[in-house]
Amino acid sequence: MSFLTNLGMSMSLIALGACGGGPSAERPERGLSDAEVGPDGVADAAPDQAPGSGLGQACLVPEDCRLGECVDARCRAPCDLSGDCTEPFRCVSRPLGAYCHRSCAVTADCDKDERCAATNDEERLCLPRGPASSGMACTEASDCSSLACERGLCLQDCIDARGCRADETCLMVGVEGLCVTAGELSSEAPCTEGAECQSGVCRGGACTVACDPDALPDECPNDRICVEYAQVSLCERPCVTSEACGPRGVCLIVAGRRLCGTRGESAGGSACTASRQCLSGLCEADRCVYNCEPPCPAGNECLTSCPAGHACINSPSGGLCRVAGSVPDGQACTTSEQCSTALCAAGRCARDCAAGRSAVGVAAGASCAADEACVSFLAGDFCFQRCGQSDDCSSEAYCEQAFAEGSVCYWRGSKVDGARCEFDRECHSGACAAQTCLASCADGHCSPGLSCALHNGEPRCTPEPRPVGSSCTEARECGGGASCVAGVCNLSCREGCAASTVCASDGSCRPACTVDDDCVPGASCAVMSGACSVGAEVEPSGLCASDFDCVSGHCREGRCVARCGACAEPTSCASDGFCRASTGQLSGELCRLDADCTGGVCARGVCADTCASGLCPTGFDCVRIDDVAVCLSACEDGLCNVDRTCRRLSASEVCLGGHEGSNSAAPCESDAACDASAPRCENGLCRGVCDYSSCAEAFVCVPPDRDLDDDDESVCLPRGRLELGQLCAADVSCASGRCRGGRCFRACSRPCPSGEACVDWGRGERVPRWGCAVECPGDVDCLFGLSCRRDALGDATCY
Repeated sequence: MSFLTNLGMSMSLIALGACGGGPSAERPERGLSDAEVGPDGVADAAPDQAPGSGLGQACLVPEDCRLGECVDARCRAPCDLSGDCTEPFRCVSRPLGAYCHRSCAVTADCDKDERCAATNDEERLCLPRGPASSGMACTEASDCSSLACERGLCLQDCIDARGCRADETCLMVGVEGLCVTAGELSSEAPCTEGAECQSGVCRGGACTVACDPDALPDECPNDRICVEYAQVSLCERPCVTSEACGPRGVCLIVAGRRLCGTRGESAGGSACTASRQCLSGLCEADRCVYNCEPPCPAGNECLTSCPAGHACINSPSGGLCRVAGSVPDGQACTTSEQCSTALCAAGRCARDCAAGRSAVGVAAGASCAADEACVSFLAGDFCFQRCGQSDDCSSEAYCEQAFAEGSVCYWRGSKVDGARCEFDRECHSGACAAQTCLASCADGHCSPGLSCALHNGEPRCTPEPRPVGSSCTEARECGGGASCVAGVCNLSCREGCAASTVCASDGSCRPACTVDDDCVPGASCAVMSGACSVGAEVEPSGLCASDFDCVSGHCREGRCVARCGACAEPTSCASDGFCRASTGQLSGELCRLDADCTGGVCARGVCADTCASGLCPTGFDCVRIDDVAVCLSACEDGLCNVDRTCRRLSASEVCLGGHEGSNSAAPCESDAACDASAPRCENGLCRGVCDYSSCAEAFVCVPPDRDLDDDDESVCLPRGRLELGQLCAADVSCASGRCRGGRCFRACSRPCPSGEACVDWGRGERVPRWGCAVECPGDVDCLFGLSCRRDALGDATCY
C-alpha cells in the first residue's frame, strides 16, 4: 500500500487507527502507586496481583500472556473509548479490538526493540520492530526493523544522508528519517517516480522536496506550498486546471485541496494499483478512470468521449466517465449504475449541475429541474430533489434539512428505530435525537415510554423528557438542559443548535427567521442574528448583551442600535445600515485611539464607559486597564463575537477588540486600511487571507460562507474554543475552524489508505471539508459505533 499518492515510492508503513486515550482511569483518593499501574498503561484492578503477569512484556503467542492479550508482540490490556489507558498510553483500534499502546515523540521514548512511528490518525506510538534489517525481503511494514517496506525490501533508518547508500537520500518520514532511492533530476524537473529525483520525491509530475509545515514563512520554492500529511510534509503545487501542472501532471482533489498529481500512461479501463499509473490521474476499483476532457473547439471532433455504457460527469478534477445504465433522468433508481446519467440522487436518476465547467457530452452551466436543487459534494455538484418533509421523497430517502442549498431528499441511513446514532443520515427514519433513531408516528402510535410529538416539523416517537428539536409548551418537557423557546426544545449555543434554529446572540438556540412572519405571534425577527425575538426593553444606545435585549432587535458591540430611518442625535445612518455616532464610536464599538470614542476611552480596541463605582450592566465586568476602570463585555465560557478575543484581565475574562500578532482584525473601510498581515477588509475588519496553515497562532483559516461570499478565498478568524468532536454551531466556534454536522471536525490532511475514502459528511459546502472513512457494504463492517453511510453517488463508508 502506498503511504502517499504519487510520492514515487510504493512504500508500506505501519498504519493503525488510534481511538484516542481520553481521560485517565479514575484514581482512588490516596492515589495510585507505580506498583498499581501495569506497564501496559491500564490501572490494575488487583494491585496485589502476583508478579510475572507479562503485561507490557514481549510475547509471541497468546499463551505467553498471563494478563491481557498478545497484540503487536506485546502483552496488552484491552481498552475502550471511556479512556481507561493511563498516560503515556493511548487506546488504539486493532482488527480484533482496542488495546493500550505507548505514545512517543521520538524512538528514544520507546523500548530498545520498538520504534516510534506515526499512525494513520497522526498519533505517534511505540511499535515493535520487525526481524528483517535493511535490504532484507519483506511483504509488509511489520516485517522490518525500520517499519518501512518498499518494493519488497526493508528500508534503512537514518538521521541524514550520511547514513544512506550513495544512490539514496534521507527523507523525514513519520517521526524519523528513512533512506529512499534518489536520482539525478533537480527540483521541478519532469518525473514519474521519486527514484528519479535528487530529493527522492516526485509530486505532480515534477521533482519536489519535503518541508517543515511549521516554518514561517513557507519554505517551499517556486509556487509550491507545504502540505502536511500523516507521514510526511511535502511541497505541493496548487492548481485550478491541469494546464498548471505541466506535461506529466493533472489537477486533482488531494487532501481537501486542488493540487497537481502525477499523470500516468495507462488509458481508461486499464488495470491499476495507484492513481499515478493512469492517464486520468485516478484509479478506482483497480481500473483507470476514463477522462472525458477537454471539450473540443468548434469544428473539431472529440476523440476522448466516454466508451459505450458510460456517461461523462463533471467533477472537481474535470470530466470523468462513470458506468451508466438505461433508466432516464427523473425516474426511480437504487444505484447510480442504473441511470443513463450515471447518478442516482437519493432514489431518483439525476444529473450534475457544475455551473461554469464543461466536459464532452455535458453542457456548461447545466441547471436542475424546477423541483431540484444543485447541491455541492466532494465528487461534484448534483441535482437533488427538493422537499418539505420525508413523504415528498422516495422510500430510499428522507428530507435532509442541513444542506446549505436548502432541504433536499437524501439517502436514508441503515440504522433501525431505537439504534444509537449521532446524525439524522445514519437512521433509516431520517431522524436522530438524544443519540437515538426516532420512529415515525404518523399514525399517532408509539411504543411504551415514548410520546408522539413534532420533531423538526415531522411526527416522531420521542422519549420523555423530549430531545432538542421537539415541540414543547414548557421547559420541564425538555431534557438535557434544554429550554422551551418559541414552542421548541432548544439547547444553549455552547451545546449546539438543532436544525431550523440558529445560535442567537443571547447564547440560546432560537427558531431561525428572515422576516417577522417566520416567527410565532408576538415575536419579531432579529435580523442581525436571524433568530426570533420574544421581547426587549433597552432603547438604542443602551448597553446590551444580545439582540433580545433591544427594542430595535439589534445589539452591536454591546450597544442597542436602530436601523437607518430611525436615527436620532447624536447618531446618523452609517454604511452598514445602522445608526452610528456622528462624532465618534459609541461604547462597545471597535476603536484604535481614545479620540475614536464618544466617551473618550478606547480600552484595548473597544470603546468603553468608565465604572468608578464598580458597577456595570448585566453581562459586563468592571476591569482596570492601565489607569482607568471600564465596563467591558464578559466572555461566555471563553467565547466572544468573531471580531473579539477573550482575554483575562485581573480576575475577569472580557472581550477585547484587535489581536496580538498578525491578522489583527483592526477596523477598516477598505483593503487600503489593512496591512500585509491582514490585507482583506471583511465586514469592517481587517482579515488575513489564508491558505491552510498561514494564520497567526490565535487564528484559524476558515473557508468562505457560500451564502455571503462570492469568491473562494478563505480568511483568518479568531480561533474558537471547541475541540474536535464537541458540538458546534459554526466554523468559528471550533479550534480547528471546521464545524461539520454540528460537531467540530478536522479535514483530511493526507490521502486515505487503501480501503478508505475521503468523504464530505453529506453536506453542501463550496470548500469541501472531509475525513477518511472505511468503505463498507453494511454496519456489520464498521467498528466502535460507526455507521455505514452512502454519499452523493451512493458509495458506502463508515463514519
